[in-house]
Amino acid sequence: MFVAGAVGDTLSAVLVVHSPLLLVALNPRARNVLLASRTVAAGPLFVISLARRLVSIPVLYRLGRIHGDASLAWIDLRFPRSGRWVRRVERWFDRAPIPIVVLFPGAVTAYLAGSTGMHEATLLLLSTAGMAARLEALHVAGDALDHPLNALLGFIAAHQALLLALSLALTVVQVVRIRGRLRRPPAVDVELLGRATDSHPLRADPLIGTATIRPSDAEG
Repeated sequence: MFVAGAVGDTLSAVLVVHSPLLLVALNPRARNVLLASRTVAAGPLFVISLARRLVSIPVLYRLGRIHGDASLAWIDLRFPRSGRWVRRVERWFDRAPIPIVVLFPGAVTAYLAGSTGMHEATLLLLSTAGMAARLEALHVAGDALDHPLNALLGFIAAHQALLLALSLALTVVQVVRIRGRLRRPPAVDVELLGRATDSHPLRADPLIGTATIRPSDAEG
């Protein structure tokens, strides 16, 4: 799914002109749906967009059931900016899970639903409702922005080669940056270290890079 989305982003300058429905199937982000709405019928666009957005929900839900907070801690350490947003959604989710899933349907809430034990059918129903509402809002916005969107499509069509080259270059840079972050040695969570006591010493967890309390150490 991540690879499909990256391919869609990289080739968007070509696909949005020649195969907009394929672009949405690869990556149904808002801008792709908006541009595709000018050349694709509303029915197929809605179905493909919704199906593509929903396909990742069961996968992320099961990952949340299996790994719990471990993956969220990993995101915090490797990608701090994304981690702050994820933790913010997590706090909102803890207070009001049902409206938050409807308002923010997708990977983060699916993972949180799995880690907290929400029923999968409930998650799918709420996510579908939220995504359908978003797609309808994008359809209305597309109609309201018909002239500027068509002008943007014309610009993209006239400069496809240049835009494709820029997109490929940006993709390479992004891949290099991500690989660099993944190879960087994990940092120990300083806040957790500050909470250490003589009876509960902390050690760095090599899997996620955070300091964790080892029961055996506490008992010893």
